[in-house]
Order: sequence, then C-alpha cells, then structure tokens
Amino acid sequence: MLYKVTLPREDHQFFPSKFWRTEDWSSSSNRPHDGYIEDEVLYVGDFAEVNIHLFPKVRRLRFWRTEATEAFMHDFSFAFTDGSKAVIVADSGNEELVYSFTPTIYRFLDDGFVRVRNGEYISRKPQTAIGVDSVSFTTAMQRWQFDTFFTEDYDTLVASAIARQVYFDEQT
Repeated sequence: MLYKVTLPREDHQFFPSKFWRTEDWSSSSNRPHDGYIEDEVLYVGDFAEVNIHLFPKVRRLRFWRTEATEAFMHDFSFAFTDGSKAVIVADSGNEELVYSFTPTIYRFLDDGFVRVRNGEYISRKPQTAIGVDSVSFTTAMQRWQFDTFFTEDYDTLVASAIARQVYFDEQT
C-alpha cells in the first residue's frame, strides 16, 4: 500500500504535477532550484515515508531511530519513546497548529508506481486512490509510530546534524 497526504477533496483521482528534483531523486521541491531537473510526477510514499507528511505546512525535520544516536538526541532534549521509529521536530510556536491538524491520507495500490528511492514512489500517469482516512494528529502519531518535538533553535539543530553527519529529512 502507498500513501499521499494532502488536503481533503471530492474525487480520488490524482494527476502528476510539476516538480524539480536532483538526478538521483535524493531531493525534490515544488519550486525550481539551480541544478534541479524539471519533471512532472505524482509522488507517494510507503508507510514509513509518510510520517513527515502528516504535519501542516511547517518546517520540520525527521530523525530515524536507526540513524540518530541517543547522544545527539539527548543534546537537544529529544528522546525516542518505546515503539517510536522516528522523531519529527518543528519550530517552536507551531504547537497548536500541529496538534490541531487533521491529516487526510489517501491510499493507493502500488501498481502503476515506480520506486525512486527508499520509501518514495512516483507515477507519470494519473492514479486513483482506493481509500482515504482523516485522523487526528495524535492518532497519526500513534499509527505511524513517531514522536513530535519543538525547538527554538531549528537552524542550530540542522547545522549540528550536518556537522555530526546525522541523517535527517526536511520538509518545509
């Protein structure tokens, strides 16, 4: 099963749209960037990939339990709870917006999609979702097994992760 988180809609038909991406698909954006390739695709993710997309439009970082050391997490007062697979960190001041958000998650069969990198899939043709769920943010946290934290030092966190070579994903 593959997933796409987006605003609620009447139909379940999704069409490719313009994106810009790196050649190896390690980075993509809905805005042009120098050195990026313009493409037209429909992005979806597998179960694990979706957790970072369950947020409203706020800057956020995702650290995987398998990638981030406890020492690094401790330095920023973050911790993985039992059963958690990821920690997602957003800017302070967005707590109310995040916790009141209700993500809408569309489900797709994987037929018609091609894997472009770990957890991410694309289609160059329209696809129809086979189902949809809207859940509270706290339900999404439990279902997708992630913890949420907020920081006043977002840019410092990014710089520290880069300097210490701690893998993270970022969405803006």
